[in-house]
Amino acid sequence: MTAKHPIRNPRFFRVTQLKAKITYQKGVIAVKTKAHFFLILALVFPFAAHGKAQQDIPPGVKYKPAPASVNAAAKLKLEGALANGAAFPEELFGENLIWCGPTLWKFLKPSADKILLQAQIVRGNLPMPDGVIVTEGRGLRNEQEKRSFWKALMAKYPSLQTGKVRKPISREISYFWATTVFDIDEPFFAIDAGSQTFVVHMGREHDIYTFDLVGDLRDLRGA
Repeated sequence: MTAKHPIRNPRFFRVTQLKAKITYQKGVIAVKTKAHFFLILALVFPFAAHGKAQQDIPPGVKYKPAPASVNAAAKLKLEGALANGAAFPEELFGENLIWCGPTLWKFLKPSADKILLQAQIVRGNLPMPDGVIVTEGRGLRNEQEKRSFWKALMAKYPSLQTGKVRKPISREISYFWATTVFDIDEPFFAIDAGSQTFVVHMGREHDIYTFDLVGDLRDLRGA
């Protein structure tokens, strides 16, 4: 059964008509993605995933750049929030539902508190060459859940406090495109934090839409 849900309307439903089917069962958001196999293969096999560090937009990805002034303001806001560590950055969390992506959730889940565990479940069907992987993330609906998420994120990855915010490269764009139902409208950033790289999708008001950790899609099997 398809139902309405207050997630960045009307943009959410415009995008999902293009890339995914959203269903709701027992409080769970189920996302049936139509990921491009070229992009999946580029992430699964190193020969396609690594290369020159430049922002080549992979074929088939709907990527909309923003004016330099918009990106600069969003980057400054994100860097400031990260530098403040565990202090909750209210300015980054608007009224939108915030999406904690599947790889990040895989690593936050074992230490998540009750508030975060009871946040909106977001499941997706990710087509792979050897079958479909069912992914799981979290949708953060209210300030309490968003505060819990930020606390867990900064506790798990303290290196984010000194992370380097930059434009994402092809592999990082491909990862996000494969796991999301949204078109990629800038501001969209990668964050290098220690050995990890995160991706953050933001709105034109410089608030967070999605936060995820870039990883190997195959590792999401059974997560």
